[in-house]
Amino acid sequence: MRPVTDRERSLLEALFAHLPAIESSLLLQLAAAKVTELDEEGSLKFHIAPSFSIEINERVPVTGTIDDIDGVPIFFLLHVVGGKIDELEIYKADGSTILTEIVADALRFDH
Repeated sequence: MRPVTDRERSLLEALFAHLPAIESSLLLQLAAAKVTELDEEGSLKFHIAPSFSIEINERVPVTGTIDDIDGVPIFFLLHVVGGKIDELEIYKADGSTILTEIVADALRFDH
C-alpha cells in the first residue's frame, strides 16, 4: 500500500466533481486513503477506514473518458462499495497499451 499520488488525486477530484451530493465525503475518504496499484494501466484498489463510510446506492456513480493518441478511448470508472471508494478502474477500449499521459483536464463526461 502507498499514498495516492498528486496525478491520481487530481484525476479522482475531477471524477468527484461530477458527484456534488457526496463530493466532500469522497474527498475526506481520499485524504485518508492508501492504494494498491492493480495493473499497468494504473487501476487502483483503495484502503479506506470504516469510519469514512457514506450512503450511496450506485456501484459506479461516475465514468470519465479520455481519447488516447491513437483515437481509442480510455475509460475511468469510480467504484464505490459499502459506502467507500473501492477502486478506480482504468482501461483502454481495445485492450491495447495506453500511449498518452493521463491528465485530469483531458477527462470528459457523458451525461
